[in-house]
Amino acid sequence: MLYFFQRELGKNEIFLRGGISVGKFSNYDEITFGEGLVNAYILESEVAKFPRVVISLNIDITQIDNNKYKNLIHRDEKNELYYLNFMSKSEIGQYKEICDKNIKKYETNLGIKEKYVWLKKNARGFE
Repeated sequence: MLYFFQRELGKNEIFLRGGISVGKFSNYDEITFGEGLVNAYILESEVAKFPRVVISLNIDITQIDNNKYKNLIHRDEKNELYYLNFMSKSEIGQYKEICDKNIKKYETNLGIKEKYVWLKKNARGFE
């Protein structure tokens, strides 16, 4: 599952950004194309911005088993987006330490720094 992969990479300071969508697609030899793939690409390249995997609005979140997955999906209230929460409560401290270290390391690179600031800020919401 993507959640576990994202979580394990995060522990090693490799953070993912992406998009999850649905839609018809086709493939021919080694080429895959279609609505779902294009939507996922747009989510990753234009919407996600921070280290998160955004879930397309064309996926009905209410149909997802809340009891089983409620801690894996987080809502960004500001943008009304849903995304995967890869941080477990027991690991939030570890992620905050990684963020603090990299916020200092990338002090002059605002593009990278803002991603760690966002991650640290949102880790609080998962506690």
